[in-house]
Amino acid sequence: MVAPNAIGASVASDGTLLIINEASAGGTFEVAALTRGGQVDRTIGAASNSVLHPAVSPNGGRIAVLRATGSQEDLWIDDLDGGVAARLTSDGDARRHPAWFPDGDRILVSEHAQLITDSELSVFNIEGGNKPQSLIKGHRGAV
Repeated sequence: MVAPNAIGASVASDGTLLIINEASAGGTFEVAALTRGGQVDRTIGAASNSVLHPAVSPNGGRIAVLRATGSQEDLWIDDLDGGVAARLTSDGDARRHPAWFPDGDRILVSEHAQLITDSELSVFNIEGGNKPQSLIKGHRGAV
């Protein structure tokens, strides 16, 4: 067991383990970097009532994560060294499983993930506009 309340994990290129950890008994969660001994070294980004699917960038410097602010869940990019977080979406659409492209400038995301129709895979350019490019549309919730 990595941590008693860990619910998700991702590994940075330098071997740092990132987990989603319960931040408080009130049900907030946060992304935390662990030492090799399993102790929390630092937290990344803000604690929230929902944090899902952490994905470390290819260069190990950033993390893509789905984080709720209030009742809305959006795609965020956090700097692993404590820099400013960037919110890529602000519409609360159901997204899941962000994955970085090898060059680290785009993220692939499953959109409308909880719908039976209209699910799709989309690409977000993290350096430019936040309008996603749809790659493929699914049928009956499968892409």
